[in-house]
Amino acid sequence: DTLKDPYNEEGIIMITAEKVPENAKGQVVLCKLNWEFRYKQMRLHTAAHLHHSLLEKMAGKSLPFPKVSDIQDGFVFNRYENSEITAELVEKTNEAFRAAISSWAEVKTYPDIAKKGFRWWECLGYKIPCGGTHIKNISEIDKVEIKYNTKKGMPTINIKLD
Repeated sequence: DTLKDPYNEEGIIMITAEKVPENAKGQVVLCKLNWEFRYKQMRLHTAAHLHHSLLEKMAGKSLPFPKVSDIQDGFVFNRYENSEITAELVEKTNEAFRAAISSWAEVKTYPDIAKKGFRWWECLGYKIPCGGTHIKNISEIDKVEIKYNTKKGMPTINIKLD
């Protein structure tokens, strides 16, 4: 994994799977990115933002961000603490989501001018604060399966890549 270095604005801390030997500290290393996995995560992450934005549009108002949002290998889920998010609203949103991803809309990410280190995600007129990694065009999301369920009274939306 990687983290932003809290002591160096330009720095990144790499979390390795195994302990780094003492004699390797300070040395140049070569890192290999698993692009297939990373691209899948980018598609899922963007899909979660887009679905939430469209959920607000279908509800006709701003909704709280998910209480929990997590990306796994091949799916993402948003868990809400909001009883307004119903199966009917999600189904209506799913239809809009499928239409949106066929629109070839661009995804923009950019830094906040006023807050150093703060970033924005923007697509189809929706804007969400996020410093994550995203695809460039929502058509890259491609085919997904979206399911609604409730767990302990909390609505959960699962988005799985087909």
